[in-house]
Amino acid sequence: MLRQGCPADSRGIPAAGAGPAGLLPPMRSDALPAAPRTVLLVRLSSLGDVVCAMPLAMALRARWPRARLLWAVEPDAAPLLDSHRSGAEPVVVPRTGGLGVRGRAMSALRSIRPDLVVDAQGNAKSGAVARVAARGAPVLGFSRRDVREWSNLAFTTVKAPPSGEVHSVRRGLALLRALGDRVPEGDPDYGLAATPEEEEAGGAALRAAGIAGGRRVVVLHPGKERDLRSWTPHGVAALAAALLDRGSAVALEGPDPKRSPSTRRLLAGAAARGAGDLTAGVPLRVLVGLLSLLARERRERGVPHLLVSPDTLLPHLAAALGLPVVLVAGPQDPRRTGPLGGRTEVVDAWEGLPCAPCRKRRCHFDEPRACTVRIGPEAVLAAIERLRA
Repeated sequence: MLRQGCPADSRGIPAAGAGPAGLLPPMRSDALPAAPRTVLLVRLSSLGDVVCAMPLAMALRARWPRARLLWAVEPDAAPLLDSHRSGAEPVVVPRTGGLGVRGRAMSALRSIRPDLVVDAQGNAKSGAVARVAARGAPVLGFSRRDVREWSNLAFTTVKAPPSGEVHSVRRGLALLRALGDRVPEGDPDYGLAATPEEEEAGGAALRAAGIAGGRRVVVLHPGKERDLRSWTPHGVAALAAALLDRGSAVALEGPDPKRSPSTRRLLAGAAARGAGDLTAGVPLRVLVGLLSLLARERRERGVPHLLVSPDTLLPHLAAALGLPVVLVAGPQDPRRTGPLGGRTEVVDAWEGLPCAPCRKRRCHFDEPRACTVRIGPEAVLAAIERLRA
């Protein structure tokens, strides 16, 4: 397994060779190799976006089953590629580092010598990483309509046709059109998998939190308190209490070192009533194993486990593994960023809000965070019941 790095300045953007003088000349789409021996996929971050790029990795593997597939990814997301069915080897691109780290990383990227680079992120940083690694090889990327940052266009030598797609998973898959392939229809194949040992570790985490086997488990993810996408702490606590009263097991999952004392008290109160407390966090691969275990038990034994979460990493993991999701949609539009595939019930409170949905990092509405504050536990409970079957 290749774990290498890339040079980065203080913002995490590769420094050497990224200026206008080093840009690659444009190429025609027919310059793309028909049978590349080595393909580098660039999707550095974030965790949820790396999951959303997995169907593209699976499609590249299906197109070139004998090619070596590498994936440039940042350190925190690299464990997601463990046991991935595409066989993609992570090339770890550190966010920061001194001159020594930069030099070694630059050499490592240049030593890859890919026949094709696919930039599935579309910003300046991913484009610069692709540029460093390409060394004259074609760099396939998004059209002007689909890039996140226009500066990325200077680094891609072959631009895919405009995707016309709204969801990030579909936009990534639309890059296949530049290769002459059709975009796969239906639920995407993420290729995400957990080992039996990881599933056992996930089950052990549930048991350590006081959740015995045989009961329906609702994994309830509060999200980070300062994240606009997160539901209110009072809503989370009220939902946990209602589920416990109805006989469900509840696992509160998700660390947040910046939680306020009042929120900690609310979550501690839910734990005192019987909710399993995993708010200290579990390792990423154990979390994958936990969700995979619940999805398998639902599929094989009919136990109606599910996840309740705002639009963070967990809904994407659950959808990729086949676990149904109740998405507590805050400001973001799930048609763009929500989980794709499987069964998802969306709960929102956008009616009467002229600002919703939005993609802003700060709320400027006269009723702060109205799109999440107005969501009551009754609406979430109703969505949970719709997913019982």
